[in-house]
Amino acid sequence: MQRSVFASFGREAFFEGHVHAPRMLGGLPRGRVRYGNLKATVVQVPGLSRARVEIDRWIAFRSHFGIESF
Repeated sequence: MQRSVFASFGREAFFEGHVHAPRMLGGLPRGRVRYGNLKATVVQVPGLSRARVEIDRWIAFRSHFGIESF
């Protein structure tokens, strides 16, 4: 299996990894995808809740591929 290595943990690397992941994993995930740290996609964490305000680019990206993150 070929693996990709990224020099940073920034947004560009995060999105590029998501573009290549379906090919590496044999398809798109079904249903929800659990993320441990979405720092690259989160603009704000309101109060002490688990809610997150995501960047527009991530919302558009995950909507296009049908990814529901939690």
